[in-house]
Amino acid sequence: MKIVCQNKKYLLDSVWLKVRQDELLVDGNKTIDDYYVTENPDVALVVAITKNNEVILKTEYRYAADQVLTEIPGGSFRLAEELPLDSAKRELKEETGYESDQWELLAKTYDNPPRETSTVFLYLARNCILTSEQQLDEFEYISLRLVTFQEAINMVLSNEICVNSSASALMRCAMMYPELLTKGAEGLGPKNIK
Repeated sequence: MKIVCQNKKYLLDSVWLKVRQDELLVDGNKTIDDYYVTENPDVALVVAITKNNEVILKTEYRYAADQVLTEIPGGSFRLAEELPLDSAKRELKEETGYESDQWELLAKTYDNPPRETSTVFLYLARNCILTSEQQLDEFEYISLRLVTFQEAINMVLSNEICVNSSASALMRCAMMYPELLTKGAEGLGPKNIK
């Protein structure tokens, strides 16, 4: 199947969200004139593990879901030219006050590729240390919780952590580094920063 965009019309164009109506030509003979796409900023999320082998989780009210949800730290890129790792480091420090010098890119993923353009970068940060207070945005109210890696995985399996990108990052870590489930982050060698 070959799809060609013949026209893009922006219905909403703001800093945080752009909504466009695309006119598509499919296989050279079928036209779809009302295909809607949202352009969201890219996102960086962090499975952050402290020097004491605890996973840093955040709890925050999410308006669109109308729920208080537990997630891993992270957020949207501030600028289009911000690098994924820089965004991950900034978000971890702002939301939690923790920093790390051991970073690994776990994956580059997509939440809803048929309708959204944003890329989600999943990182693992080991040996995180508390260096400052939280530096939250004006309308952010985030509480933090430290749990063992096994507890975090149990929270995914029991649906206490039900945000897909957070669950995906934690499960990916469990599969890539099963030793985290038993002995924590210690003993794992440093990884290249990506």
